[in-house]
Amino acid sequence: MSATVFCFNFPRVVSPPGGKLQPPRSSSCSIWSVDRNPEALMRVARLFVAFVLIIASSPRLNSQQSTTAPERDSDAVVVVTQALAAMGGSTLLTQVQNSLTQGTIQATDGSWLTSGDFTWEFSGSQFRYDNPDSAGRSILVSGKHGPVSTVGGKTSRLFSHMTDASFSPHLPGLVLLQRMLNPIYSFEFVGKETLAGQAVIHIRTTRPEDKYWATISTQDWFFDAASFLPLRIEHRLPASGNALLTMPASVAFSDFRSVSGILVPFQLSFSVSGQTGGTAKLSSVSFNVAIDPADFDTPAGVVL
Repeated sequence: MSATVFCFNFPRVVSPPGGKLQPPRSSSCSIWSVDRNPEALMRVARLFVAFVLIIASSPRLNSQQSTTAPERDSDAVVVVTQALAAMGGSTLLTQVQNSLTQGTIQATDGSWLTSGDFTWEFSGSQFRYDNPDSAGRSILVSGKHGPVSTVGGKTSRLFSHMTDASFSPHLPGLVLLQRMLNPIYSFEFVGKETLAGQAVIHIRTTRPEDKYWATISTQDWFFDAASFLPLRIEHRLPASGNALLTMPASVAFSDFRSVSGILVPFQLSFSVSGQTGGTAKLSSVSFNVAIDPADFDTPAGVVL
């Protein structure tokens, strides 16, 4: 039985000291292996790393595609601006240089996730994601020469160009601001809708320059129509070997709390192809704290 790797990506947030928040050049990540058989599609194997996975061996197709200029609806920009203000404002968000997040994952029975405690760290362009795994621990670090993943004691290198579809779901304010500051992303006002009985505003953002980027970068955000806080992001998980082969995925936010003036969702629920994987509950989030640089190094004694 053949298998395809679908990747749920998790990038670090890059904010140069004293500078403007910048889009990350590469992302942190890990892998869920998904059986290609439709009846077993959600039998995802191992390596849940902080909610978002990696595109394994995805081809870049932009050389064969025409370029489309990004457009930004004025109504969409107004909504996104209000959402950023609701989450603490651009000034505070751009001041985030690093973060330390801890919590617990509660996996749904039979899902691809593993229950247990996690710790996520980033500082500038460096990152470390330590998550529960059926083999013990799944640890992803930025490393000195690119991302390295260690699962159950086995270490392998992950290439930065495989992470184009990534984003950081536990820090939606930073994700949204990154896209607003980067003119290559478009914003579309899709409309006013109802989500689980709640009035929401639907905004779509994408990088439309070619079919490759349009496929892997599109995100649909659903904001509370009253508070403008994000309630849900829908996105696509690309498969290994073919970026245009994707699965629908989503993350839902709740329990927003203020951390140094920035609103952070302390509960996140994940689903892929309509099947719930589980919930991550954050116990602590800290910004601009002392983090040991050694946390981001390749494990001692490992030769790749």
